[in-house]
Amino acid sequence: MTLISSESSSETSPESFSELSRWWDWYSRPLSLARALSEWTWIQHIVQETQRENPVFRIQVQSPNEAAAGYGVLAAGALAIHGGILPHPVSNLPSDPKNTLVIPSRSNQSELQAICLHQLIHKAFEQGAELYQTLVPIVSEFPDRRSDLHTLCSQAGMTYITRLIRMERWISESQSQSQSESESQSQSDEYEYEYEYEQEQEQEQEHEQEQEHEQEQEHEHEHEHEHEHEHEHEYGHGHDLLGEGRLRIEPYGSIPYETWMELLEATYQETSDVPELADFRSTRKALEGYRSHCTPGVEGWYAIWCRGVLAGCLILARNHFPVGEINYLGLIPEFRAQGHSRALMRFALDWMAAERCTKVALAVDCRNEPAMRVYQKWGFEATISYHAWVASPKTFRTSF
Repeated sequence: MTLISSESSSETSPESFSELSRWWDWYSRPLSLARALSEWTWIQHIVQETQRENPVFRIQVQSPNEAAAGYGVLAAGALAIHGGILPHPVSNLPSDPKNTLVIPSRSNQSELQAICLHQLIHKAFEQGAELYQTLVPIVSEFPDRRSDLHTLCSQAGMTYITRLIRMERWISESQSQSQSESESQSQSDEYEYEYEYEQEQEQEQEHEQEQEHEQEQEHEHEHEHEHEHEHEHEYGHGHDLLGEGRLRIEPYGSIPYETWMELLEATYQETSDVPELADFRSTRKALEGYRSHCTPGVEGWYAIWCRGVLAGCLILARNHFPVGEINYLGLIPEFRAQGHSRALMRFALDWMAAERCTKVALAVDCRNEPAMRVYQKWGFEATISYHAWVASPKTFRTSF
């Protein structure tokens, strides 16, 4: 199919927020007032996160008999998020040469919308996006029913990844304390699902005794060299979750930033939580995305240590106060299935309570059943699910 662009130059100046507002007034006319306000509020939130006057990219596609218009947003961390695509009368299209694609032959609406999505993805990559993401909400009454958007994503060259589940639970300071007190009641259940590692406990106890002896020597060494910082990660301003340094959590700033990025990458290995994304997004951009969700003055990034060795990452946020988010929790493979999730979840919920969050939320891959069982044991309930589609410059077809 031959596509004709009204203006082929990709060197366009950024639009102002007022221009975006005028375009939105036109684009959103087919939407209900509630839907239009919801999407516009989301766009304004992205504006605040990215500190860009207009993070929206858009396209309108027209044929002699039909027209469609769509948009996406370029969020922080080089992540492009699909906004929407709507049919519009040809006679009602605004004059917008730099964002218009003309198809000389007659086309139906589904063809136009697939072309529109393909062009949106192309525009996003031109603006530096590492990933284009489309989340299709799943209607609970019909969880297996695919919407028309699934067909559009497939036709536009996107790749289906998985079903993502958003889980939430209410939290208060008293709830956090009661959860800590009741941990012993759920201990046996949690150890059961975590790959039943009890068979290794005897070896673990022997190892702990050796570690205790080594730690005593290290304490003596620390007192002798109190002005040196070889063991600053063990005795800094962190939180000893299990005692005797078995599991310790510290602000990520206690280690070099490059080490922090390498640690995050190491937690991606053999992960069951959307492992495909490791091939599409750079670690630096992923962290930029997480950073955009942080509330100024609230630090929730932590490095996890296990017996003095870096073992994982925990990224907490209070971006939609009073709702807190567990944005990321990951351990290096050799430190998984050792019962650490109980202490880490307790710490995360205590952090949320200290930040006066009334609810905590997270997203999990439906294929990550061990993680889902942990969250369910801690009172999380699924609220909404999405089918996740992505496109990457590494695999995207430039021709339609």
